[in-house]
Amino acid sequence: MLTSDYLIIGLVLNCVIVFIGLYCIERWMSIGSFRAVYLSKRLRIEHHAKQLLGYDSKKGYFHKFKLAFQIRFIEQTTLRKYIPWITVTRSFVILLILYVGSFSLVYCKSASIGLSIALASIGLLSPLVVLDTLRQYNDQRTRGELIHLLSLLGQWYVVTEDVIRCFEKVSENRLVEPLATYIDDFVIQVHSGFEVTQALELLNRKVESSFFNMFIVNIDQAIKNRGDVGIMLKNLEDEAYRLQEEFNRRKMSTVNDKIIIYCTMLLVLVIGYHFLVLNNTTEQFYFHTPLGRLLVVIFCMLYLLGFFITMGMSRLEY
Repeated sequence: MLTSDYLIIGLVLNCVIVFIGLYCIERWMSIGSFRAVYLSKRLRIEHHAKQLLGYDSKKGYFHKFKLAFQIRFIEQTTLRKYIPWITVTRSFVILLILYVGSFSLVYCKSASIGLSIALASIGLLSPLVVLDTLRQYNDQRTRGELIHLLSLLGQWYVVTEDVIRCFEKVSENRLVEPLATYIDDFVIQVHSGFEVTQALELLNRKVESSFFNMFIVNIDQAIKNRGDVGIMLKNLEDEAYRLQEEFNRRKMSTVNDKIIIYCTMLLVLVIGYHFLVLNNTTEQFYFHTPLGRLLVVIFCMLYLLGFFITMGMSRLEY
């Protein structure tokens, strides 16, 4: 009888959560500026850029956290290319809905608040694990495409000595994603009225590479001081080739290692789901005995610790 009551409570909570989620989406869709901001590519990119600059200009740890979240999980994963309406706040709402839903389902099975919090936290981090895996994959592709970018910029600079015009021409060539989206965003931001320095800073934040940072600084100084961009691009291209050769010689790939770690962590979630939900014997032990609940909480804490340690690994400095 008690289990039946918990199931009813869980169903009611999930219905409420779904209703609130649908209501919020309907409110967002009904805003008059929705079509202009989220269906117009130029206005959409300008809107996201202003959000980044707004987070960066405000003080406080929460705004810095929102800035880091948008760069890591929205910009670097190119998530907004596929979900144009996504923002940091809406991402938080979706994660909160996922957390409350997971909590209610686990609580219906176990009637344990501690166990529900632990497993709901794992459910909350699951989409972040997927997104961070995609981000690592994008970083790998971006690193390999930098030489091509420098080469194209050098070729177009011979034709026109306007650096912004060179970026426009490069954006018309199909670079590998996500670098193609980054360059496209940069060009649109400049044409939307952003200062070149601001647009370059946003581009630099998305790539997160010490070599690319050096490239951005040189480009910014060349635009301001009218330096010899052609020679600079040639030198940077030679340096990129040397770095790539050294990278291949040592056969170091921190990005690939991190992708393997994240895939392993996702596999652990699948196996854990099998043992906890699809197997009646283990479900009875882990959900309905004090020792089993304690073990699940400990496993969840270790899993969360591993996730944060993996996210905190020093990024590949190239």
